Amino acid sequence: MTMQGFMRLSPGEYFTDPLKNKSAVIADLFGSSFVGLKLDAPPLVELDARTGLPLLAMHVWPNQVLPQPDFKRTALLTAVDLRTGFVHAAPAFDLGARGRPSPPARPDPDQGPLPEGMNARTYEIDARGRLDLPWEPAELLLTIVTLDQLSNRVRVKLEVSAATYRDPEVARFVEEQRARAPFPAVHPSADDVLPSYRKRPSSPAIPEASGIALSVERIHVTRPDAPALVHGSFRVPVGPARLVDRDAWLAQMLATSPQAVAPSALVPITLLLTGSEVATPFVWHLWVPSFDPPEEIASRKMATGYFAFDMLMLGDVAAVAQTTFIYAFSGELLTGPIPAAYVAESSLPR
Repeated sequence: MTMQGFMRLSPGEYFTDPLKNKSAVIADLFGSSFVGLKLDAPPLVELDARTGLPLLAMHVWPNQVLPQPDFKRTALLTAVDLRTGFVHAAPAFDLGARGRPSPPARPDPDQGPLPEGMNARTYEIDARGRLDLPWEPAELLLTIVTLDQLSNRVRVKLEVSAATYRDPEVARFVEEQRARAPFPAVHPSADDVLPSYRKRPSSPAIPEASGIALSVERIHVTRPDAPALVHGSFRVPVGPARLVDRDAWLAQMLATSPQAVAPSALVPITLLLTGSEVATPFVWHLWVPSFDPPEEIASRKMATGYFAFDMLMLGDVAAVAQTTFIYAFSGELLTGPIPAAYVAESSLPR
Protein backbone atom coordinates (compact mmCIF):
# COMPACT_ATOMS: atom_id res chain seq x y z
CA MET A 1 0.00 0.00 0.00
CA THR A 2 1.43 3.37 -1.05
CA MET A 3 2.24 5.77 1.76
CA GLN A 4 2.11 9.53 1.25
CA GLY A 5 3.90 12.30 3.11
CA PHE A 6 5.89 12.56 6.31
CA MET A 7 3.12 11.03 8.46
CA ARG A 8 3.41 7.75 6.46
CA LEU A 9 -0.31 7.31 6.00
CA SER A 10 -2.23 5.33 3.44
CA PRO A 11 -4.79 7.45 1.54
CA GLY A 12 -7.77 6.46 3.69
CA GLU A 13 -5.97 6.99 6.99
CA TYR A 14 -5.94 10.76 6.53
CA PHE A 15 -9.69 10.55 7.17
CA THR A 16 -9.86 7.66 9.66
CA ASP A 17 -6.62 7.58 11.71
CA PRO A 18 -4.48 10.63 10.88
CA LEU A 19 -2.33 10.51 14.05
CA LYS A 20 -1.61 6.80 13.78
CA ASN A 21 2.16 7.25 13.41
CA LYS A 22 2.58 10.48 15.36
CA SER A 23 4.94 9.19 18.08
CA ALA A 24 7.24 7.39 15.63
CA VAL A 25 7.35 10.37 13.28
CA ILE A 26 8.25 12.79 16.11
CA ALA A 27 10.99 10.45 17.32
CA ASP A 28 12.50 10.31 13.83
CA LEU A 29 12.33 14.10 13.41
CA PHE A 30 14.02 14.66 16.76
CA GLY A 31 16.73 12.20 15.74
CA SER A 32 17.33 14.06 12.49
CA SER A 33 17.55 17.47 14.25
CA PHE A 34 14.78 18.83 12.01
CA VAL A 35 13.50 22.28 12.98
CA GLY A 36 10.59 23.98 11.24
CA LEU A 37 7.21 23.14 9.75
CA LYS A 38 5.98 19.94 8.11
CA LEU A 39 2.75 19.65 6.14
CA ASP A 40 0.98 16.51 4.95
CA ALA A 41 -2.27 15.87 3.06
CA PRO A 42 -3.93 13.10 1.04
CA PRO A 43 -2.92 13.17 -2.64
CA LEU A 44 -6.55 12.70 -3.70
CA VAL A 45 -9.86 13.77 -2.20
CA GLU A 46 -13.01 12.40 -3.83
CA LEU A 47 -15.54 15.19 -3.89
CA ASP A 48 -18.61 12.95 -3.78
CA ALA A 49 -17.24 10.75 -0.98
CA ARG A 50 -15.66 13.31 1.38
CA THR A 51 -16.79 16.55 2.98
CA GLY A 52 -13.42 18.07 3.84
CA LEU A 53 -9.74 18.28 2.92
CA PRO A 54 -7.68 17.17 5.94
CA LEU A 55 -4.21 18.59 6.52
CA LEU A 56 -1.68 17.60 9.16
CA ALA A 57 0.81 20.25 10.27
CA MET A 58 3.73 19.67 12.63
CA HIS A 59 5.76 22.45 14.26
CA VAL A 60 9.17 21.40 15.64
CA TRP A 61 11.49 23.69 17.62
CA PRO A 62 14.43 23.39 20.05
CA ASN A 63 13.63 23.59 23.75
CA GLN A 64 16.40 26.11 24.37
CA VAL A 65 15.12 28.57 21.78
CA LEU A 66 13.30 31.50 23.38
CA PRO A 67 9.53 31.41 22.86
CA GLN A 68 8.47 32.71 19.48
CA PRO A 69 5.19 34.44 18.58
CA ASP A 70 2.25 32.11 19.01
CA PHE A 71 2.25 29.70 16.06
CA LYS A 72 -1.52 29.44 15.91
CA ARG A 73 -1.85 33.24 15.77
CA THR A 74 0.65 33.70 12.96
CA ALA A 75 0.11 30.61 10.76
CA LEU A 76 -1.49 31.30 7.38
CA LEU A 77 -2.73 28.58 5.04
CA THR A 78 -2.39 29.09 1.29
CA ALA A 79 -3.62 26.99 -1.63
CA VAL A 80 -2.77 27.70 -5.26
CA ASP A 81 -5.36 26.39 -7.71
CA LEU A 82 -3.03 25.25 -10.48
CA ARG A 83 -5.93 25.11 -12.94
CA THR A 84 -6.87 28.80 -12.61
CA GLY A 85 -3.84 30.34 -10.90
CA PHE A 86 -6.01 31.70 -8.08
CA VAL A 87 -4.42 31.76 -4.60
CA HIS A 88 -6.61 31.13 -1.57
CA ALA A 89 -5.21 32.42 1.74
CA ALA A 90 -6.58 32.60 5.28
CA PRO A 91 -5.49 32.10 8.90
CA ALA A 92 -4.78 28.41 9.39
CA PHE A 93 -6.71 28.35 12.68
CA ASP A 94 -9.95 29.80 13.97
CA LEU A 95 -8.89 31.69 17.09
CA GLY A 96 -12.47 32.53 18.01
CA ALA A 97 -12.63 34.88 20.96
CA ARG A 98 -8.88 34.58 21.58
CA GLY A 99 -8.18 37.40 19.18
CA ARG A 100 -4.63 38.45 19.95
CA PRO A 101 -3.27 36.13 22.67
CA SER A 102 -0.64 37.07 25.22
CA PRO A 103 2.91 36.26 24.12
CA PRO A 104 4.37 33.01 25.48
CA ALA A 105 5.87 33.27 28.93
CA ARG A 106 9.64 33.67 28.94
CA PRO A 107 11.79 31.46 31.19
CA ASP A 108 12.71 32.65 34.69
CA PRO A 109 16.43 33.54 34.58
CA ASP A 110 16.81 32.38 38.21
CA GLN A 111 15.94 28.84 37.15
CA GLY A 112 19.09 28.53 35.04
CA PRO A 113 19.36 27.45 31.40
CA LEU A 114 16.62 25.41 29.81
CA PRO A 115 17.38 21.73 29.32
CA GLU A 116 18.39 20.47 25.92
CA GLY A 117 15.77 18.78 23.80
CA MET A 118 13.12 19.39 21.19
CA ASN A 119 9.45 20.27 21.17
CA ALA A 120 6.84 19.23 18.63
CA ARG A 121 3.16 19.84 18.21
CA THR A 122 0.79 18.39 15.63
CA TYR A 123 -2.29 20.16 14.29
CA GLU A 124 -5.25 18.88 12.28
CA ILE A 125 -6.72 21.41 9.84
CA ASP A 126 -9.67 21.20 7.46
CA ALA A 127 -8.42 23.17 4.45
CA ARG A 128 -11.84 23.26 2.83
CA GLY A 129 -13.35 25.02 5.83
CA ARG A 130 -10.44 27.35 6.54
CA LEU A 131 -10.13 28.50 2.90
CA ASP A 132 -13.81 28.18 1.94
CA LEU A 133 -12.69 26.15 -1.07
CA PRO A 134 -15.10 25.60 -3.94
CA TRP A 135 -15.96 21.89 -3.77
CA GLU A 136 -15.18 21.18 -7.42
CA PRO A 137 -12.42 19.50 -9.43
CA ALA A 138 -9.07 21.19 -8.90
CA GLU A 139 -5.38 20.59 -8.40
CA LEU A 140 -4.16 22.44 -5.34
CA LEU A 141 -0.68 23.25 -4.04
CA LEU A 142 -0.87 23.94 -0.30
CA THR A 143 1.63 25.68 1.99
CA ILE A 144 1.65 27.05 5.53
CA VAL A 145 3.39 30.39 6.09
CA THR A 146 4.16 31.71 9.54
CA LEU A 147 6.04 35.01 9.49
CA ASP A 148 9.38 34.12 7.83
CA GLN A 149 8.94 30.34 7.96
CA LEU A 150 7.53 28.10 5.24
CA SER A 151 6.35 24.53 5.36
CA ASN A 152 6.95 22.09 2.56
CA ARG A 153 4.32 22.23 -0.20
CA VAL A 154 1.81 19.42 -0.77
CA ARG A 155 -0.23 18.71 -3.88
CA VAL A 156 -3.85 17.57 -3.62
CA LYS A 157 -6.26 16.68 -6.41
CA LEU A 158 -9.98 17.19 -5.90
CA GLU A 159 -11.86 14.79 -8.19
CA VAL A 160 -15.15 12.93 -8.34
CA SER A 161 -14.82 9.23 -7.64
CA ALA A 162 -15.00 6.46 -10.20
CA ALA A 163 -18.50 5.71 -8.91
CA THR A 164 -19.75 9.00 -10.39
CA TYR A 165 -20.70 9.07 -14.06
CA ARG A 166 -18.53 11.45 -16.08
CA ASP A 167 -20.01 12.73 -19.31
CA PRO A 168 -17.10 13.36 -21.73
CA GLU A 169 -19.20 15.81 -23.75
CA VAL A 170 -19.80 17.93 -20.66
CA ALA A 171 -16.08 17.91 -19.87
CA ARG A 172 -15.26 18.93 -23.44
CA PHE A 173 -17.88 21.70 -23.37
CA VAL A 174 -16.50 23.11 -20.09
CA GLU A 175 -12.97 23.19 -21.51
CA GLU A 176 -14.18 24.95 -24.65
CA GLN A 177 -15.97 27.56 -22.57
CA ARG A 178 -12.87 28.07 -20.44
CA ALA A 179 -10.79 28.62 -23.58
CA ARG A 180 -13.31 31.21 -24.83
CA ALA A 181 -13.45 33.14 -21.58
CA PRO A 182 -12.66 36.86 -21.93
CA PHE A 183 -9.09 37.89 -21.35
CA PRO A 184 -8.47 39.41 -17.92
CA ALA A 185 -7.57 43.07 -17.77
CA VAL A 186 -4.17 44.19 -16.54
CA HIS A 187 -4.67 44.65 -12.81
CA PRO A 188 -4.07 47.07 -11.31
CA SER A 189 -4.17 49.19 -14.45
CA ALA A 190 -0.99 51.06 -15.35
CA ASP A 191 -0.72 54.76 -14.52
CA ASP A 192 1.67 57.53 -15.54
CA VAL A 193 4.00 56.64 -12.65
CA LEU A 194 2.68 53.71 -10.62
CA PRO A 195 1.68 50.98 -11.14
CA SER A 196 4.34 50.39 -13.80
CA TYR A 197 5.00 47.35 -15.95
CA ARG A 198 8.23 48.53 -17.53
CA LYS A 199 11.80 48.21 -16.27
CA ARG A 200 12.71 50.90 -13.72
CA PRO A 201 16.07 51.79 -12.10
CA SER A 202 15.12 49.82 -8.97
CA SER A 203 13.78 46.79 -10.84
CA PRO A 204 15.51 43.51 -9.95
CA ALA A 205 17.05 41.53 -12.78
CA ILE A 206 14.77 39.02 -14.45
CA PRO A 207 15.48 35.58 -12.91
CA GLU A 208 17.72 33.39 -15.07
CA ALA A 209 15.49 30.39 -14.38
CA SER A 210 11.74 30.43 -13.84
CA GLY A 211 10.88 32.52 -10.81
CA ILE A 212 9.78 35.86 -9.37
CA ALA A 213 12.23 38.43 -7.98
CA LEU A 214 11.18 41.12 -5.50
CA SER A 215 12.93 44.24 -4.23
CA VAL A 216 11.62 46.37 -1.35
CA GLU A 217 13.01 48.90 1.12
CA ARG A 218 14.23 46.90 4.12
CA ILE A 219 13.34 49.76 6.51
CA HIS A 220 10.48 52.09 5.62
CA VAL A 221 9.84 55.18 7.77
CA THR A 222 6.14 55.95 7.61
CA ARG A 223 5.62 59.58 6.69
CA PRO A 224 2.58 61.26 5.13
CA ASP A 225 2.35 60.46 1.44
CA ALA A 226 5.54 58.33 1.53
CA PRO A 227 5.02 55.39 -0.83
CA ALA A 228 6.00 51.86 0.17
CA LEU A 229 7.40 50.57 -3.10
CA VAL A 230 7.81 47.00 -4.27
CA HIS A 231 9.64 46.30 -7.52
CA GLY A 232 9.49 42.92 -9.18
CA SER A 233 10.45 40.92 -12.23
CA PHE A 234 9.49 37.47 -13.42
CA ARG A 235 10.19 34.58 -15.74
CA VAL A 236 7.06 32.42 -15.76
CA PRO A 237 6.31 29.33 -17.88
CA VAL A 238 3.51 29.45 -20.40
CA GLY A 239 0.60 27.83 -18.58
CA PRO A 240 0.38 30.13 -15.58
CA ALA A 241 1.22 32.87 -18.10
CA ARG A 242 -1.76 33.21 -20.42
CA LEU A 243 -0.94 33.96 -24.05
CA VAL A 244 -2.90 36.85 -25.53
CA ASP A 245 -4.51 37.27 -28.93
CA ARG A 246 -3.49 40.92 -29.23
CA ASP A 247 -6.21 41.97 -31.68
CA ALA A 248 -8.92 40.31 -29.59
CA TRP A 249 -7.48 41.79 -26.39
CA LEU A 250 -7.43 45.30 -27.83
CA ALA A 251 -10.97 44.96 -29.17
CA GLN A 252 -12.07 43.90 -25.69
CA MET A 253 -10.17 46.61 -23.80
CA LEU A 254 -10.29 49.71 -25.99
CA ALA A 255 -13.82 50.60 -24.94
CA THR A 256 -12.63 51.16 -21.36
CA SER A 257 -8.91 51.82 -21.95
CA PRO A 258 -8.42 53.78 -25.17
CA GLN A 259 -4.65 54.08 -24.60
CA ALA A 260 -4.13 50.39 -23.84
CA VAL A 261 -1.07 48.65 -25.28
CA ALA A 262 -1.65 44.98 -25.95
CA PRO A 263 0.59 42.58 -24.03
CA SER A 264 1.80 39.28 -25.46
CA ALA A 265 0.90 37.39 -22.28
CA LEU A 266 -0.78 38.00 -18.94
CA VAL A 267 0.75 36.52 -15.80
CA PRO A 268 -1.20 35.89 -12.58
CA ILE A 269 0.93 36.95 -9.60
CA THR A 270 -0.41 37.02 -6.07
CA LEU A 271 1.33 39.00 -3.33
CA LEU A 272 0.78 37.85 0.25
CA LEU A 273 1.87 40.04 3.17
CA THR A 274 1.84 39.04 6.82
CA GLY A 275 3.13 40.95 9.84
CA SER A 276 4.97 40.30 13.09
CA GLU A 277 2.29 42.14 15.08
CA VAL A 278 -0.81 41.73 12.89
CA ALA A 279 -0.68 38.39 11.10
CA THR A 280 -3.93 38.81 9.18
CA PRO A 281 -3.03 38.22 5.52
CA PHE A 282 -2.99 41.06 3.02
CA VAL A 283 -3.60 39.45 -0.37
CA TRP A 284 -3.26 41.16 -3.75
CA HIS A 285 -4.22 39.29 -6.93
CA LEU A 286 -2.43 40.79 -9.94
CA TRP A 287 -2.57 40.30 -13.69
CA VAL A 288 0.82 41.47 -14.92
CA PRO A 289 1.55 41.98 -18.64
CA SER A 290 4.53 40.64 -20.54
CA PHE A 291 5.53 42.64 -23.58
CA ASP A 292 7.99 40.07 -24.91
CA PRO A 293 7.70 39.47 -28.67
CA PRO A 294 5.21 36.63 -29.18
CA GLU A 295 7.74 34.58 -31.15
CA GLU A 296 10.18 34.70 -28.21
CA ILE A 297 7.52 33.46 -25.80
CA ALA A 298 6.59 30.70 -28.23
CA SER A 299 10.20 29.54 -28.68
CA ARG A 300 11.26 29.49 -25.04
CA LYS A 301 7.84 28.72 -23.51
CA MET A 302 8.45 31.50 -20.99
CA ALA A 303 7.14 35.04 -20.45
CA THR A 304 9.21 37.73 -18.76
CA GLY A 305 8.47 41.20 -17.48
CA TYR A 306 8.52 43.77 -14.68
CA PHE A 307 6.14 45.39 -12.23
CA ALA A 308 6.26 48.14 -9.61
CA PHE A 309 3.57 49.13 -7.09
CA ASP A 310 2.99 51.17 -4.01
CA MET A 311 2.06 48.58 -1.39
CA LEU A 312 -0.18 51.13 0.29
CA MET A 313 -2.60 50.34 -2.55
CA LEU A 314 -3.19 47.08 -0.65
CA GLY A 315 -4.57 48.98 2.28
CA ASP A 316 -2.85 50.71 5.17
CA VAL A 317 -0.10 48.11 5.48
CA ALA A 318 2.09 50.71 7.21
CA ALA A 319 -0.50 51.58 9.87
CA VAL A 320 1.20 49.29 12.41
CA ALA A 321 4.90 49.55 13.24
CA GLN A 322 6.02 46.01 12.52
CA THR A 323 8.08 43.81 10.24
CA THR A 324 6.14 42.41 7.30
CA PHE A 325 7.05 39.39 5.21
CA ILE A 326 6.16 39.40 1.52
CA TYR A 327 5.54 36.28 -0.56
CA ALA A 328 4.81 36.09 -4.28
CA PHE A 329 2.97 33.19 -5.96
CA SER A 330 2.44 32.30 -9.62
CA GLY A 331 1.37 28.77 -10.46
CA GLU A 332 3.94 26.47 -8.84
CA LEU A 333 6.38 29.35 -8.28
CA LEU A 334 6.80 30.81 -4.79
CA THR A 335 9.19 33.57 -3.73
CA GLY A 336 9.76 34.79 -0.20
CA PRO A 337 9.86 35.68 2.54
CA ILE A 338 11.09 39.19 1.74
CA PRO A 339 11.19 41.25 4.98
CA ALA A 340 10.21 44.92 5.10
CA ALA A 341 9.97 46.79 8.40
CA TYR A 342 7.70 49.79 8.96
CA VAL A 343 8.95 52.31 11.51
CA ALA A 344 6.80 55.19 12.73
CA GLU A 345 8.44 58.57 12.18
CA SER A 346 7.25 59.65 15.64
CA SER A 347 9.36 56.91 17.25
CA LEU A 348 12.66 58.22 15.86
CA PRO A 349 15.02 60.46 17.87
CA ARG A 350 14.43 64.15 17.41
